[in-house]
Amino acid sequence: MTQAAFLSGKLPGKSVKWTLDKEYIVIGREAPADIVLPFPTISRQHARIVRAQGVYSIADLESRNGTCIGKEPVGSEPRPLTNGDDIVLGGAITLRFYDPDQVARQEHGAREKGVFIDEVTREVWLDGTPVQPALPAAQMALLLLLYHAPDQIVSRDQIVRAAWPSADAQRVSNAAVEGLIKRLRARLRKTQPDKEYIQVLRGKGVRLVHIRN
Repeated sequence: MTQAAFLSGKLPGKSVKWTLDKEYIVIGREAPADIVLPFPTISRQHARIVRAQGVYSIADLESRNGTCIGKEPVGSEPRPLTNGDDIVLGGAITLRFYDPDQVARQEHGAREKGVFIDEVTREVWLDGTPVQPALPAAQMALLLLLYHAPDQIVSRDQIVRAAWPSADAQRVSNAAVEGLIKRLRARLRKTQPDKEYIQVLRGKGVRLVHIRN
């Protein structure tokens, strides 16, 4: 069952929890902000949290004193939030982000055998071990293509369309395709050295082998 994410924080004399149950939530010093933090270091419209396809992100609204995730500044481009992130507003107010659904998906990934992809956050697990850091975009596109066709042979043309969607297929070299496959296999092997999840069939293509035992 889907559960809304929420923020928690301590204001003078009390602990407060705010449910993130809308697609757009503005944090600011005064109404009409959805989350009101009446402190001088907080701008009138300080930051915005956006929910899109199950992923929560935060962006700074050109505030005077800035927004950070932990110690890392957040700009005007939305930054995805991870369960347990500390959002620091104006250098003074800290709110913690909680996402029960994200936790449930991570727990599922940690139990799943073979290859498991959280298609909301694009996190990958191999026999319960997360692949970290996150895969680059082209490698992720290839893995998703294979993931949606387990044990089926995927052709060169299918790989090109998935990994280079805006490119002319004839201009993508065989070396580029082979290099992409090689890099993805190496990343997966780094996480699980004893197993080979991607099988190469020369002259035919590649396939994802879902190893369950």
